Amino acid sequence: MTIYGINLILIGINAFIFRLITLNHQSDTKRKKIKKVMIGLITFQLILILAIRDDLIGVDVKVYLDFFESARSTTLSVLLENRFENGYIILNKLISVLFPDNQIFLTIIALICLIPVGVFIYRYSRYPTMSFLLYIAFEYYSFVFSGLRQSIAYAIILTSYTFIRQRKLVSFLLLIFFASLFHRSALIFVFAYFIHTIHLKKITVIALLGLNLLLFILRVPLYTWVSQSFYSSYEVVESAAYNRLIFSTVILIGCFTRYRYAIQYSKHTIGLYNYVILGCSMMMFASVGTNVMRIVDYYYIFIIVLVPEVIYSLKDYKVKVLINYGVMILMLSIYIVFMQVDGFEIVPFRFFWP
Repeated sequence: MTIYGINLILIGINAFIFRLITLNHQSDTKRKKIKKVMIGLITFQLILILAIRDDLIGVDVKVYLDFFESARSTTLSVLLENRFENGYIILNKLISVLFPDNQIFLTIIALICLIPVGVFIYRYSRYPTMSFLLYIAFEYYSFVFSGLRQSIAYAIILTSYTFIRQRKLVSFLLLIFFASLFHRSALIFVFAYFIHTIHLKKITVIALLGLNLLLFILRVPLYTWVSQSFYSSYEVVESAAYNRLIFSTVILIGCFTRYRYAIQYSKHTIGLYNYVILGCSMMMFASVGTNVMRIVDYYYIFIIVLVPEVIYSLKDYKVKVLINYGVMILMLSIYIVFMQVDGFEIVPFRFFWP
């Protein structure tokens, strides 16, 4: 776990240096340049860790590497008969022709998955360091070690957010379709465009609470129907996902206490709230389906910019700083707990060289 600890320390040092430098530069242009460098360095170190890992780090990575190795000697027409989505298959074939090496393959996948995250945080986060910590603490980063196809889909989804803000429906739909070529579950994010501008009122919140209660009661038959209709290999299994649901709900409630203030700074914050709410609502089904969280996170991943937006809306500077550091400490604590469970099998870390 040492390298993951070093990673967090370097992120902290990076943020501290960034803070010191920006204190001496009041120009927005200079601040943006410094911010870009800081985010670039953090993104680079996250990619580097993925690039230098042993090719057995990650619970599902062996399956993906076996497929990549078969892509070297198998024709594309035969590969397209595989259960993987066509976009992922074509990407594997292309990389296998240009760079037929497992380590280079993992590095390219890391670049594809992490660069869009860095760009997203640069464009839309009030506090980039906190966004990276949220991204790491909620195990989105850990997931990249294992879920290669869906991590690519998540990266494309984050990119599509720009078109939601610009209200460019065709461009948005094209990106969602493109994401589905790597993991078909990405199609679930289509609803994001249409709920982005829905302003939540008291009656709407009450209706949502009632709907969520009904969904929780009916979660078993509803999940059974969906899984049998679309994913026959996914069984109904009682899981211990309540802790994640409770924790995520508490964070959402905390964000809601600043709802009318946060949306004053940006109308797009309304959409961030709506995505996270929908994510929490779907999270209830995680108690009966072990793979539901993969669907949930298409929406809940936007928590990494919602929390900084909410904290930014605080007027008292001292309170803002206190909560900022409090949230960071909380995220670090959560990350340590998740790493002890190690569901993605990334501990202990091993380098790819002997």
